[in-house]
Amino acid sequence: MRIGIFVVATLATIMGIKIKTVYGLWFLCSDLVYVVLFPQLVTVVYFQGTNTYGSMCAYWIGLFMRFTGGEALFGLPALIKYPQYDYDTDTQRFPFRTMSMLISFFLIISVSRLAKFLFERDYLDKKWDVFHCITNIPI
Repeated sequence: MRIGIFVVATLATIMGIKIKTVYGLWFLCSDLVYVVLFPQLVTVVYFQGTNTYGSMCAYWIGLFMRFTGGEALFGLPALIKYPQYDYDTDTQRFPFRTMSMLISFFLIISVSRLAKFLFERDYLDKKWDVFHCITNIPI
């Protein structure tokens, strides 16, 4: 926990020094809430059976998909050039943020169900349930 706090504080300090506009930080924050946290919140509140495995998978892949679309605020070029990419201005015209959010939403549900299926049918041993969210049995 202390290491996580130190890493987040370091990254926040670097972002505060590097980024020159408050509006850019606000826009990036709202963008990340839309892509990463919105699917997490909706599935936890309205869908039964979601678990930590689906949430973790969706979180990391959602972040990956979002930042590979490029971020002008950090000077990150687009690694994935989606359809309708404008090569003259180096901007995405495809709604890749919404696509990243939908992929996260789908992954939370599908990976959660897959993990539950694998643990409940004993395809995976209960000792591999490292988050203890399926078996709830300490090992």
